[in-house]
Amino acid sequence: MHRSAGGVAVSTLPFAGGAPGQVAGLLQINAVVPDGITTGSAVPVVVRVGDATSRGGVTIAVSAK
Repeated sequence: MHRSAGGVAVSTLPFAGGAPGQVAGLLQINAVVPDGITTGSAVPVVVRVGDATSRGGVTIAVSAK
């Protein structure tokens, strides 16, 4: 699985799997935001599993510590 946020590779995934208590097929990914990521209210997130890539327009808000 390749994953990135703000163009920075995310290497720490404490959990990736089915979302507990949700409908079958819903994936939950818990990721540690890497140092050096761009801050902002809409930082793009991309997840790729094999040949499948997450849809565009997915973002997270990131603020400095």
